[in-house]
Amino acid sequence: RRAIRVSSYVMMPLMMGLAVCAEPFVRLLLTEKWLPCVPFLQILCINCVLTPLHTANTQAILAMGRSDIALKLNIAKKGFGFLTVLLLTPVSVMAMAWGGVATGFFSLLLNILPNGRILGYGYGQQLRDVLPAWALSGAMFLLVRLVRLLGLPLLPELVVMILVGVGSFVLLSAIFRVESFRYLLNMLKPILNKLKR
Repeated sequence: RRAIRVSSYVMMPLMMGLAVCAEPFVRLLLTEKWLPCVPFLQILCINCVLTPLHTANTQAILAMGRSDIALKLNIAKKGFGFLTVLLLTPVSVMAMAWGGVATGFFSLLLNILPNGRILGYGYGQQLRDVLPAWALSGAMFLLVRLVRLLGLPLLPELVVMILVGVGSFVLLSAIFRVESFRYLLNMLKPILNKLKR
């Protein structure tokens, strides 16, 4: 449960931040000719948001000694992913990218299912644990998006977007007293104290 809370708290704003900064980021680092890749990068960010949940749920199943369940889930997930690719390849590359997101959500539903039965930690509990991180990241996304309206030059715009993103997420975490934020601060305190010395 701690792994899901903290990893989602870290991963969600990073991926949402990259998604909202994708266009100026690509424009600056890879130049204009790479701009068509921006939608794919943003879709990939959506898929990566689920990674902490996938990992924690799979590791929990293995830790309980149920490698048989993990094997069955992997077969089902790979089968669904293969079917998605098979059906969407004739449509378009964009359809395949969204198919990857659909596969990610389907896989997550499968990964959580046995943990609801074995550990009593099902869909509702996991959703409540990640909701604060997702809500704060959504608010951060909107605030960073507003920076685009200022019409700043490319590099200053990207710098301001990053500063607004980090600043708003930390500030909102402090205002709403997010448990994962306090946990990370307490974990970092000994390291910061050593650096001061």
